Amino acid sequence: MKDKKNEEIESMKVTISKLEETRELMEQRVKDYHIYEDFLNKVVAHTQPHAKDTSSGSHQSMVVPRLESINDVIHRYETFIAARDDLLERQRHAMESLERERKAMAQLEQEKIQTLIGLNNELATLHVRYDQALANTVSWEGALARITQTGSEKISELGQVRAATWSMYQEVCRQRGEPVSVAESNAEAQLAAIKEFLQLTEQIVALCAHKHQRQLAT
Repeated sequence: MKDKKNEEIESMKVTISKLEETRELMEQRVKDYHIYEDFLNKVVAHTQPHAKDTSSGSHQSMVVPRLESINDVIHRYETFIAARDDLLERQRHAMESLERERKAMAQLEQEKIQTLIGLNNELATLHVRYDQALANTVSWEGALARITQTGSEKISELGQVRAATWSMYQEVCRQRGEPVSVAESNAEAQLAAIKEFLQLTEQIVALCAHKHQRQLAT
């Protein structure tokens, strides 16, 4: 019986010791958190009156938000936290929108670069075609100049031939005792008359030669 009582006493001592430790721990925590309570009380105390700023000669009053209790401070803190979170969320959305716009601008810039590259390639092709056409033009201009020169020479020769034909036709008419009946510009008719005169002359020469041979034979 005595041993049982001793065991109960020892158990009570252990329990009391644990309770003492718990009490000391709670007192320490109360002491630790007391500085925050003092700070909040000071904040409330400083926000009780409406402060009037008289420094630098200013007559305007500065109204400080009135906080009645620690709960007001906590409520205002929570309000600020919510406002901060809302601003952060808006900032995040703005940054995402800005990033999308930057990507769109980068894509548009890349498309413009590709378009410019294509235009530059097309322009280079057009330059090559232009240079080729210019070279062909120069070649054809040279050929045309040579043809023109040759044509001028041929025209000059034709004029000389026409003049000789006209003189020869006049001489044929004089030899035949016929008047000049063909116009000076009609070279074809003049050549026909000259050709006829030559054929007749050849026939006469042939007859004379044949007659001369017969006379020599007799």
